[in-house]
Amino acid sequence: MLVHRRLRGVAPGTLIAIITTDPAAPIDIPAWCHLTGHRYRGPAGTPRCYLVEVVAASRRVDPANPWRAT
Repeated sequence: MLVHRRLRGVAPGTLIAIITTDPAAPIDIPAWCHLTGHRYRGPAGTPRCYLVEVVAASRRVDPANPWRAT
């Protein structure tokens, strides 16, 4: 996921909106948050937009396999 790289340097507590065309996003984004420790806040009310809260103590994932925590 591109969002993993984009989150570097983002302050904890920041709420980000992820806009995607991926039909699997409603499953993938919450799963990614579960793996990394970021907080999934749900759909943003706009089609294909999801909210994630950045957490300071997030876990690293393997960039080649972002669904696996390292």
